[in-house]
Amino acid sequence: MYKAKNFGFTLIELLIVIVVMFALVVLVLADVNPIERIRKSKDLSKELDALELFSAYEKYNLLFQKYPWEKAPEKIRVSDENAGILGLIEGGVVREEFEKRQNLNELFVSAREDGLHVCFVPESKYLMGQAKHSKNCNGELAEVTGAKENCVCVPE
Repeated sequence: MYKAKNFGFTLIELLIVIVVMFALVVLVLADVNPIERIRKSKDLSKELDALELFSAYEKYNLLFQKYPWEKAPEKIRVSDENAGILGLIEGGVVREEFEKRQNLNELFVSAREDGLHVCFVPESKYLMGQAKHSKNCNGELAEVTGAKENCVCVPE
């Protein structure tokens, strides 16, 4: 009598392996959450630009005993010409390339009696939980930022 030898996998075994692999991929993607990671990296990039800009404003103030604007902005988008970016470049505090940064349109500067602040509205859940300055974003800066939530400011 002739016996057939099966060296391959059955269709059921292949389907089970595919379903298990699919489930593992879904679990990994749910844990990693690539969209949230992208948002967090954008927020950290904005925070670094805000820190650099705040430092540049303070350095300009130390060098020239004034800030690079005629009238102190109470609420202004950094990309606005009145925010003093050209003054920082002309004063040699930042390089010309700084003006071309994409995040500048999402940063806001506020110079009031409580000091100078460079703020932004976070996108990631990570920084939304740390955002404390509601008066800067959904209060006085609401018309500029369009914020409905708190924002992150440098310095805190």
